[in-house]
Amino acid sequence: MEQKSLNTIIAHHFFVRDERVIIIDKDYYWHIPKNLRNVNIIPGDVVRVSAEQRQELAIVTKVFREEIEETSRLYKPVIGRISQTITKKQLQKYSNISEKRKALSKFLLAADGIIKPLEETLKLLYELKKLS
Repeated sequence: MEQKSLNTIIAHHFFVRDERVIIIDKDYYWHIPKNLRNVNIIPGDVVRVSAEQRQELAIVTKVFREEIEETSRLYKPVIGRISQTITKKQLQKYSNISEKRKALSKFLLAADGIIKPLEETLKLLYELKKLS
């Protein structure tokens, strides 16, 4: 039997005030359309989402499968992924310790095995928000 793809995300809106990125501490849910499920959205990614008659940026905190037929919940769609995080598996492509150390200097390893962008992501979020 074919495994069903992940179709829902929980993410947080963010905004910029006084050149600081502020993340809203409230869970929001969006549906991942079938055409974006092959993009492999993971926690830490920044996505463009549909929100209140406009598009917004949000940081993904959880990706899961929800049986829409059973829950009868309808969510607005994810429009696309803007930036992505790095996983441990992707980090294995670096052949020596110094390359790994250099790559990791820009990221923070989270307990769930996802390497979260740190300072660079905050700068990226700031720039993305200014442009949107």
